Amino acid sequence: MSMMDFKGPGFHMQVPTDWFITSSPQVQVMFIAPPSQEKVRPNLMITLRPVEPDVDVQEVARLAKETQEKEYPQYKVLEEGMREKEPIGYSRTYRWHRVDHQVDLVQRQVMFVQEQVLFTLTATRPEMDQAALVDSLLDHMIQTFKFD
Repeated sequence: MSMMDFKGPGFHMQVPTDWFITSSPQVQVMFIAPPSQEKVRPNLMITLRPVEPDVDVQEVARLAKETQEKEYPQYKVLEEGMREKEPIGYSRTYRWHRVDHQVDLVQRQVMFVQEQVLFTLTATRPEMDQAALVDSLLDHMIQTFKFD
């Protein structure tokens, strides 16, 4: 898999060269896997949101989990906790059922607070045959995320 360096506002990371890159007013950047037979294409979304000076990333993660439990059918946390690697943040992996596409999704959400900005990386993939390969690629993208 060929990778390239991507530079966003205040961060940089490595991303696959064949993934589509887009953004919107709600999403700083989104990397989307090439078309496939999957109902939902694997992707990694990065959002930025200003926060108060004393915001605790664990509290943000707790509130996000409360919302996810209410809004995501068949929601189940697979793994969660503080990241030990730099940058320090909170990571949660969970599964849920997306009713409109009739597909089970696995998402990994990593949150960082840097200079009063909450950075949220959300990696999404469907339950699929190539799950280990896609997880490895999404993990690489997350592991290469660094602040400038």
